[in-house]
Amino acid sequence: MAMLVAMPLVASAANEKLAPECSDPALATTSVCKDVQQTQTASDNQLYGPNGVLTRAAGIIAWVGGVASVMMIILGGFTFITGSSDPNTLSAAKKTVLYAVVGLVVMVLPSTIIRFVLSKL
Repeated sequence: MAMLVAMPLVASAANEKLAPECSDPALATTSVCKDVQQTQTASDNQLYGPNGVLTRAAGIIAWVGGVASVMMIILGGFTFITGSSDPNTLSAAKKTVLYAVVGLVVMVLPSTIIRFVLSKL
């Protein structure tokens, strides 16, 4: 999973390092420089670029869902600690923590996938 997140960062870093060399007219027609130019124009896209609407919306939704999930994990942990005498309370607290962790994964994973896919466009 970490590789899916890290690979676009490595590729974009390579393109940024090659950008100064691509300003040379003799090298501008090489395949590497064409890739650099495509990356630069894709990053300017207002719909799915780094500051595009889709990227920002996915980030905001993931952030809000992540905060809500962390709050539910804290609430479930607090309920688990304070309700140690009642088995029903313990069961409910365990379910709260479990569902909050699942919710956290459900919120973060699509955002990561969207960012990965949009970086390839």
